[in-house]
Amino acid sequence: MSNEIEGVKAMVAQFVTFLEIMSVPLLFAIVTFTEDSHGCYVSLNEFTSFQDTLAFVGSIMLCQPPDQPSVSASGGDEDENQKAALHRLVDLDPLPTVGFLITDALPHMGANNMQGSTARKELSWLQNRGVDSETARDFFRVLGLVKKHFQDLLVMNCVIYNHVPESNVYGSVAQETGGMLMIPRSRTADVLAEGMLQVVKTVLNQLEGVSSDKVTELAGFDLFDLSGLSHREREADPAGLMSLGDNSTIFQIAMERTVEVCGHKWSKRAVGMSEPADQLEFVWQAARYIVLRGDPTIPVETTDADLASLLALHERITSKLKPEVRGHFSFGEADIEHLAELAASARLASAVESPTTSVISLETVGDALADDADWEDWLATVMRILMGFPMKLQLPLDRNGAPDFADAWSAVSLALGCDKMSSADFLRMLGDSPTAVGPTDREEHNAFLLTAEPKDSLASLVFKVASGTQVLNYITGILMGAKGFLPNLHSGITSSSLVRLVHSESALTEFQWGQAEQLVHTLRLIHRCPAKSLAQKLKHEGLANPADPLSKLVAVAARLAPGTDQQKSVLQLVLQEWVAIMLQKHYGKQTLENDEKYIDSLMQYIPLEALLPGSEREIQPTSELHVLELEEQAIVKKLATGWEEACLQRLHHGVPGSDVPPHRVMAHFEQAANRLLRLLMPTEGAGAVEVSTVWPQWQVGVLQAILLRYRGARYKCLGPVDGPLSELGWERVEVPSLGALVVERMQQAAAKKLQSYRQARLAHATECLLSAAAAAVVSAGSEDGVVEVLQGMYIETSGVHARQTRPGQLPIGPVARVVDVVGRLDRSNVPHILERLGDKPLKQEVLRGLVLGGWTTLPPQALRGSSVVWNACTAYPDMLDVLMSASKCARTSGCNRHGHSAELNYPGPCGWRLEYQEQRLVNVPFELVKAYLTQMQRFTEMSKMAQSMCGVTEKADEVEAVLREYQDANRLGHAQGQVEAILGCELSAAE
Repeated sequence: MSNEIEGVKAMVAQFVTFLEIMSVPLLFAIVTFTEDSHGCYVSLNEFTSFQDTLAFVGSIMLCQPPDQPSVSASGGDEDENQKAALHRLVDLDPLPTVGFLITDALPHMGANNMQGSTARKELSWLQNRGVDSETARDFFRVLGLVKKHFQDLLVMNCVIYNHVPESNVYGSVAQETGGMLMIPRSRTADVLAEGMLQVVKTVLNQLEGVSSDKVTELAGFDLFDLSGLSHREREADPAGLMSLGDNSTIFQIAMERTVEVCGHKWSKRAVGMSEPADQLEFVWQAARYIVLRGDPTIPVETTDADLASLLALHERITSKLKPEVRGHFSFGEADIEHLAELAASARLASAVESPTTSVISLETVGDALADDADWEDWLATVMRILMGFPMKLQLPLDRNGAPDFADAWSAVSLALGCDKMSSADFLRMLGDSPTAVGPTDREEHNAFLLTAEPKDSLASLVFKVASGTQVLNYITGILMGAKGFLPNLHSGITSSSLVRLVHSESALTEFQWGQAEQLVHTLRLIHRCPAKSLAQKLKHEGLANPADPLSKLVAVAARLAPGTDQQKSVLQLVLQEWVAIMLQKHYGKQTLENDEKYIDSLMQYIPLEALLPGSEREIQPTSELHVLELEEQAIVKKLATGWEEACLQRLHHGVPGSDVPPHRVMAHFEQAANRLLRLLMPTEGAGAVEVSTVWPQWQVGVLQAILLRYRGARYKCLGPVDGPLSELGWERVEVPSLGALVVERMQQAAAKKLQSYRQARLAHATECLLSAAAAAVVSAGSEDGVVEVLQGMYIETSGVHARQTRPGQLPIGPVARVVDVVGRLDRSNVPHILERLGDKPLKQEVLRGLVLGGWTTLPPQALRGSSVVWNACTAYPDMLDVLMSASKCARTSGCNRHGHSAELNYPGPCGWRLEYQEQRLVNVPFELVKAYLTQMQRFTEMSKMAQSMCGVTEKADEVEAVLREYQDANRLGHAQGQVEAILGCELSAAE
C-alpha cells in the first residue's frame, strides 16, 4: 500500500491549497489500520488545521501505527482488520462525513473463519470495545453500528486496488452509505489524489453554489453501477450483482447524495445566489418604476410598459429558482402593485423633499436612479441606491477560529459609524483593505450596515424591494468579505446593532437616538420575516428558549404592530430573557471562584439574619437541627414578614450609608428596557412607556432571575427535534416559589457550616458504634453470636426521632442515627474495633465471626491489607487462607475486565511470572495492563532482593508484613521506601 499512502499525502497537499482558496473550514479525521499476530492496531486522529493534517499525513509510514512508532506490523497480503477501522468511526461526532476507504484486500469475514491469529486479535479488539461476539464476527453488522451512529450522515467511497475478489463487499458498503465503488486504473499517487480531490471539490462547489463544469469522467477510475446489489445486514445475506457503469451518471448521482447529507451541516452557511444578475436588475428596475410612478409628468403608457417589463423579469427569475431558495425571493406581483400605489400617492412626493444624501458622493437615491444603469455591472449600479452606515463588527468564531458569517444573530456590534453613505461609496473606501476609515469619526470599520431613513420614503421603498430578494443579504456579505448569500445576515447585524445602542450604559445622544429609530424602521421594512420559527413561538405559544440570542428576540418584537396586546406579551417575554442574559453574564460561568462571588454578592441583598431569624445562631449539632436543615416548607414559613419588599428595596436602591450599592444589573436593565420600549412603542405627548407598563412585576422577576442565576434554569431541554443535527427543543419548567429559591440560596451560602454539622454527627455516630461493637464482641461467646448482635445493632442518640427500634429499611450491620444523620459500620471498620479491644484476648470463634462473619455485605477480602487483622489472625492459618482466597476470580469461562479467571488468578504484586504476563496480555491486550505488569515485575524483583537481604533475621517478619500490606504494584515506591527503612539500605532492583 505504499503507493496508496503516497496518494493520500499528495491529496492532502492539494487539499490545503484548494481549501485556502475556497475559504472553507473542514474537520479532518484520519483512521489508520494495520495488524500482525501480536495485535490489532487502529489509530484515529482529528485535525482542524490544514497544516497539522499535512504534517501528520506526512509522518505516516507503511506498517507503522502512528501512536506506536516502535511497532512494525504487517498483516501480509491476507484479509485486513477493516471491521476495527470502521468501528473506530463511532468515536467521531455524528456530523455529516465524507469518507474514503482505501484498501487492496478484503476484511476478515465469515463467522466460522476466525481461526487466524490476526482475525482473533481483531475480534478481541472489538469485544474489548463493547461489541458483542456475534456482531464482531460479521462485517455488515459492524457497518450497521457505524451507520446507526451517524444517523445516515455518512457517505463512504471505497477505493479498491487490484480489483480484489468479491469486490461486491465494498460495493455494498458504498451502496448502503450513498457512496461510490472506485477502482483505480493505476496505482500511482497522482491518480488517487486527483480522484479524491475531485469528489470533495465537486461537493464543496455545489454546497457553496459555485457553478462548475459537469464531470464526464472521474479521471483514472472505473465506477460501478451498484443498483443491482441487495441490502445486506449480515454477511450471510445475498449480495446481488454489480457491473461497470457510466462514469458521468454514477458520479452525478453520488454527488447529489453527498450534497444532500452534507447539506445538514451547510444548510445555514453560504449558498449560491440564484440568478444574481437578474435579481440585481430586478431591484434596479423596480426602483426606477417607483420613481416613475411617483412623477406626475410621466405618461401612464410609459409606466405601464415598465411594469410589464418588470413582471416579465420577475417571471423569468422565479422560473429559474430552486425550491430550496424560492422563499428568499419573496417579492411577488402583488407587492409590486402595492409599491406602485404608494409611489403614485402624494406621500412619496412630499417625503422626498429632504432625501438622504451620501457624505462621499453627495448622491441621493433619486440622483442615482436618474442615471442610466451600468448594464455590465449590475452590482455596482444597485449598490448606489442602498444607503447605510459603516460599522465595526465582531462575528462569533467557528471551530477553526474563522468568522462565522452564518451566526450573525450572535454578532457583536462594536461601533456604528456616524457617516451615512451608499454601499458603493463604502466599497470604494475599502479598496483592497479589510477596513476603511470613516471620514468624520476617523474610526476603522470592517462592515457596512444597510439601513433606511424613516423620513425618506423613496429610499425606504427601494430598501423594501431589495429585502424581498437575495440582494440585501448578498451585498451585506460582500461588504464583510463573506462568500455567497447568507440568510438573515443583514437582519442579525441590524438587530445586534440596535441591541448595542439600547444596551449602552452611557446616555444616548440625539444622533444615536436617530440611528436607533432607523434600525427599528429598517427591521420593520424587511419584506421576508426574519427568525420566522421563533416569531411563531413567541406570538402563538408564548415560548422562547435559552438558545435564542437577544438580537433575534428583539428583531421579532420590533416587527409587531406597536401598542397591541400581542406586542406587549411578546415584549414581556423578551425582557424576561434579556434580564436573564444580563445576570448570567454578570455572574459568570459556574466555577468555584464565581460561585463564591455570586453567593457573597447575593448575601449583600438577602442578609440571612434579617430574612430568617436564628439562622446565625450556633447550635449543638449532635442534639438539634439548624433552622436551615429543616424541611423546605418549614423554612419558608419562618421567613420574616415582608422579606420580598426588603430584598427589592436593597436591590433597587442599595443600603444608604453603607457599602451596599444598588444592584448594577437592575438599574442597567431598567434603563435599557425603557429605551427599547420608547423605540418600539412610541407615544405622542403622553410620556414614554416604561417597563412596568409591559411587565408590571418586573422587579420581582429580576429577583427571581437573580436567584435562578442561569437563563437555562427556567427550561428543560427535550433534545434534537428532528435528528442529531436539528435544533434542540425546549420547554418551560415550573420555577419554584421565591421563598423556595431564597431558602435554597441561603442553604448554599451556609453549606460549609451545615456540612460541618453533618460531619460532627457522623463522627459521633461512628464513635458510638465502635464502642458498642467492641463491647458486644467481648460479651459474645460464638461466631453466630457476633454476627447476630452486630446485625441487629441500632443506636439513636437524640430525641429528634422518637423511634427506638431498628427501622426495617436500614441495611444490615451496626447502625446509629444522630439527629438526621445515619452512620454505619462495615467490614472496613474491623481494624478499629480490634484496636479498641487492645490486648483483650478473643476466642477464635469470636474473631472468626468479626472478621469473616456475614454481618455485613462487604467481603472479607477488604481486610487482607490490614496488618492489625493479619496479626490478630496469625495463629489461625485457615482464616488467613480465607482472606486470601476471597480475592480470587471464580470465572470458569472467559475472564473479567482485568484478564483474570479461575485458571489465571492474580498472584499479588510479588507473584509476577512470565507465563502469567503472557496469558493476561492475551486476555486483555491493553497498554495500561502492559504497564501494570511491568510494575509487577519490578515489585517482584524488589521483594526477592529484600527477602534475600533479610535471610532469617528478625527483620524478615517486618519486611513480609510490609509486602503483604501492599496489594497494588503501582504503590511500589511506598512499599520500597518502608522496606529500605527497615533494612537500613537502598534497594536497586526496582529502579
